[in-house]
Amino acid sequence: MNILVLGAGLMQKPAILSAKEEGFTVHVIDADDKAVAIPFADTFRKIDLKDKEGILAYAKELKASPEGLSAVFTAGTDFSASVSYVCEALGLPAHSYQAAINASVKTVMRQCFADSCTVAGFRPGKQRRSQCW
Repeated sequence: MNILVLGAGLMQKPAILSAKEEGFTVHVIDADDKAVAIPFADTFRKIDLKDKEGILAYAKELKASPEGLSAVFTAGTDFSASVSYVCEALGLPAHSYQAAINASVKTVMRQCFADSCTVAGFRPGKQRRSQCW
């Protein structure tokens, strides 16, 4: 079973090790070919985590392999949208791409809050400053 992990830095090392313990063949990508967790993965490919199309192309290669592709994952990065983009294209479980954009692009997030009449950063006891209230 193959798993693709976006990022091979210190923050991804626990996920890489856990996936290996669970019996996955771990493929990692990172723009840095000297990333510290590369030696813990089974394979490494130099791909920038912003390159959604490059990641998708590699994920398609893995999915077409005899072992297939079970999951795409990241932790400790700002690239959940890249994960969702690839998973959505390949029919793998993940948040929708739009949900990942809504959660990671601050301007889009603020617009979602405004559209739903939610005050970002509201704390109990503070005066509510929104026409929705």
